[in-house]
Amino acid sequence: MLDASRRVFHEDPTTYPIEEAPLAAYSRAVAAVVDRIGPAVVRVEGSDQGRRQRGVGSGVVIAGDGLVLTNSHVVGGAKRVRLAFA
Repeated sequence: MLDASRRVFHEDPTTYPIEEAPLAAYSRAVAAVVDRIGPAVVRVEGSDQGRRQRGVGSGVVIAGDGLVLTNSHVVGGAKRVRLAFA
């Protein structure tokens, strides 16, 4: 689950130390976000009753009770949905 009160990146790029290259700071910020959000990303597979795969995509856990947000083309018409975490 995301905690918006903890900021992972600087909002003002001028707050980076002068000796630090902007691209390096950006890379570290992106890596920090990936490390933090990565566990909430899931692989989503939708299948019909015959277990034939109908769609594959990704999703994100958006609530503490396990609610996953994904695209409708991944699960549209599916009778079963399988999630895989990293």
